[in-house]
Amino acid sequence: MKQNKLMMMGLLATVLLCATVQAEVVYFNYTGSPVEAVAHATTNTGAWVTSYLTLTTSGAENGLETDAIHLGAFAYGSTFAGVSATADLSYNNHLTWLIGLGDTVDSLSSWGTGEEGASIAYASSPTYSYNSSGNQYVGFRIDQGGGNYNYGWAEIYGIAIADKPNNSADAVIGVNKMAFNNTMNEGIAVGVVPEPATALSLMLGGLLITGYRRISKAYGRI
Repeated sequence: MKQNKLMMMGLLATVLLCATVQAEVVYFNYTGSPVEAVAHATTNTGAWVTSYLTLTTSGAENGLETDAIHLGAFAYGSTFAGVSATADLSYNNHLTWLIGLGDTVDSLSSWGTGEEGASIAYASSPTYSYNSSGNQYVGFRIDQGGGNYNYGWAEIYGIAIADKPNNSADAVIGVNKMAFNNTMNEGIAVGVVPEPATALSLMLGGLLITGYRRISKAYGRI
């Protein structure tokens, strides 16, 4: 019985530890209603139209080019140069380039530098052009000051349409999902979410506690 008791308590401690670790991941699921930055221009616009998203501890939000982490949608139109559209990642030292499911985002990741970004979707005249990135993953880090960061990942996509016959350009960049490790300076694997693992851990913990109590009642505590 002593050996069974020790095994039971060891399993319980492991399950509860897993639940605690998973609880440090903060997750936002926008699937079906993504957060988007949208830009639209026509040949009469004569300039770039811009829209931005930023990734924060409160989720994906409308932002500015000056924000620490921003994704941009850009549309341009003029009677002279035609129309073009692009969905861009910012390289301002807080975003990685596109990465894969399961990759780790941490201090060793490749962080961009500078304010200009790189297109994940681009389209331009002379006639009609359409480009979509599909769902992609990017890593980000939220600066908490003093050299401390929260590391996270986001599932994003970009769409660019340049339609010269209709004199319009449209760009979209959106976020389907994002998550970050709420423990500063600890990394996170792309795709990690807290809910299923936490719920399962808590359920298993409850079953273990119930089993232990039944064994103790049947055989007496040792």
